[in-house]
Amino acid sequence: MKQCRVFLDTEFTGLEIPNPRLLAIGCISQAGEEFYGEVTLTDELRAGCHPWVRQNVIPHLEGGEVAMPENDLARRFYDWLYSLMPGRRLTLLTDSPMVDGPFVHALLAQTGYPENMDRRVRPLRMSSPKGWQRYHNILEAAQKDRSYRAHHALDDARANRRAWIAGNRNDALSIPGLGL
Repeated sequence: MKQCRVFLDTEFTGLEIPNPRLLAIGCISQAGEEFYGEVTLTDELRAGCHPWVRQNVIPHLEGGEVAMPENDLARRFYDWLYSLMPGRRLTLLTDSPMVDGPFVHALLAQTGYPENMDRRVRPLRMSSPKGWQRYHNILEAAQKDRSYRAHHALDDARANRRAWIAGNRNDALSIPGLGL
């Protein structure tokens, strides 16, 4: 069965907050299919955010049609993952599985897991020390790019995808079609 890697990132109320809550999730498959959704930002949710999150994350939230109650976000996330599945095994990758994983599992606990999905949220891995250097170079370049919104779940997932592809390439630092 062919593997489908999905790079993800989450934004949430804060690490220092007891029982942090999800604010946004962004995903991009290795092939480039994207998903982004936010939990509706209520006054209660905003008040429960760490001050750093209110200053650095909330300004990047988009609102509008991507903001919804958490149960609707869970359903849309499941539907998107399911749409990637025919004939493929899904593997979710992130640069912070201990942080992002619980939010993914909480969403999928509401809907169930898609069949053929690896239930572990796995860490990004590189094929060599040279790959790690490429990964960090690409991440740094993405974060300097004017179109990149630091602490935006989808932009962070996109940056991780670009960096992972670069880090696991053996022949070149530039990657056609990835905007680098």
